[in-house]
Amino acid sequence: MSNLDSSLLKNIPNNKLISWEFKDELIHKLDILFIQLKDRNIKSLKYQVSKCKSCYPDAPVYTFFDSESDYVVGRYVITETQDQYIFEQCKNTPIEDDAIGMPF
Repeated sequence: MSNLDSSLLKNIPNNKLISWEFKDELIHKLDILFIQLKDRNIKSLKYQVSKCKSCYPDAPVYTFFDSESDYVVGRYVITETQDQYIFEQCKNTPIEDDAIGMPF
């Protein structure tokens, strides 16, 4: 994702689902997202790893930023289980560290 390139996903085995989609469907969705980002003059992304207590509490959540402007592009849960790969957008809103609550 950092280089706005989905080619590495082609190495995922065809018999594993990715968040209830087939590999080619996810690659197609990411290619569209990457084209949209490039149209907004975003050339590469950097990321920060965190957690979401709501989506998948045991899985890492990656927040992706434009490497030049620090604009937040999105947060994604990315992990592998025994049955599938999980690649889903986390749409929960972060809360302040001193607040009691969820999801972060």
